[in-house]
This record gives sequence, structure tokens and C-alpha cells, in this order.
Amino acid sequence: MGNDASLRALTQKYFGFLVTEYAFKHDDRINAFDNGYVRYKIEQLDIVNPSIEVWLKSEPKYTRIDVSWLIDKYIDYSAINKSLFEDQLSYYASLFHAHSHELFYDLNDLLLEGIKKLVIRNIKVGKMVTKTNYQYHLASVSQLYYYIKRKDPKWDIAKYL
Repeated sequence: MGNDASLRALTQKYFGFLVTEYAFKHDDRINAFDNGYVRYKIEQLDIVNPSIEVWLKSEPKYTRIDVSWLIDKYIDYSAINKSLFEDQLSYYASLFHAHSHELFYDLNDLLLEGIKKLVIRNIKVGKMVTKTNYQYHLASVSQLYYYIKRKDPKWDIAKYL
């Protein structure tokens, strides 16, 4: 959505520090930043909403998720003009600066927690899910669920429902 050239220009404007300060490489073709360990791909979902997909490259591609699942505890929605795409992009860039070590180098635990939140939310949305029937709703997120169980065998989704 939107003009690809202007999206790339805004991406460079706000996230260019990833290249200059953290040795990421920018792939202009897909508008992504990559350091060999993690890739952040920036897209424009609609006229006002950016999407910043994070993929820990040592993990399967199906584990790619929106960075907001990882940094939700830091997001102050009252500080963002939600009707301006550029304001949101700028805000996310400031969060990347503030939490760079966690987002660029210590991502394993953060990614797992983000995927857990995503799975719980996807199971709960629009369904009458309880601690006893949640297994029936796992099909839509089964790949991610079994990924979590491989990484954290003691995790019990029923505690969150």
C-alpha cells in the first residue's frame, strides 16, 4: 500500500541508524534490515499503519511476527498520532533505539514471549474458549503452539484462558 519509493525514503530516514550504528544491511528490494541474526521488514499496511515484521533467522519462517507483539510493554499509544503513518514509524524507530540491545541481540526469549501472546490472542478472539475446550481451537495456531511447546515444554496455555 502506498508509494514504495516514499515508504523506502521514510524507512531510511527513521531506521537508517540500524545501518550506521548497528551494522545492519538494508535490502531495498524488500525494504528490510538484516544483521544475519534478525531481519526487520517494514511495510505499509494501509494509509496510516506500518507493519514491522521480525524474523529471528535461526527459527522457521512461520515464526515471523509483527514487532508490536515483542515491544507492546513499551508502547505508549497516547504518545502516537495514530492517524499519521510517519508519526507511527518515527515512534517505532525511537523504541528501537531505546531497546536496541533487547531487539537486536537478545531476541530469543522476547520472540518466544511475543509468539505466546499471539497464540493466546488468536485462540481467544471471537471464540468462547475455556480452560477445558481450548484444544479444539488450536488448529488455527497449531504450528506456533507446537513451536512454543518445543521451546518451553512446561508452558500451559490453559493458565491464560
